[in-house]
Amino acid sequence: MHSQDASFTPSSSLLTPYFDALDRHELTTTRCTCCGVGQFPPRTACSFCGTFDAFEWLTTAGKGTIWTFGVFHKMYFPNFGPDPYNVAVIELDEGTKLISNVVDVDNSELEIGMRVRAVFVDAGGHSAVRFELDPDAQTAHEKES
Repeated sequence: MHSQDASFTPSSSLLTPYFDALDRHELTTTRCTCCGVGQFPPRTACSFCGTFDAFEWLTTAGKGTIWTFGVFHKMYFPNFGPDPYNVAVIELDEGTKLISNVVDVDNSELEIGMRVRAVFVDAGGHSAVRFELDPDAQTAHEKES
């Protein structure tokens, strides 16, 4: 479906549930069970309230907005994608932010605030999440007019 290589090996056992969910084409994040703040990647201590080992996994709807992005003209990882490529921080509707890519759009068309939805890329027996523009959503510019 998408040309980017999806292979990635988790470096922490805390991420195992995340990668297992991706293989089922589900996007999950964590939330602190004490203060309710969402965070990703999962941590042994909440970055907001400091409570240890108090997080739960949530399945998200996979929709959000581009919070910020950059366009890279240097390839830092082999087989990562076409050059140049974008790296975007996506703020999910559930409040958690993830770093990913927005695919199937020209980088010059990207804008902060654009609505996106998760798509799953399969390669090497595993899945990764990328985002595409949400065709069911209006951009901030369309809402203003």
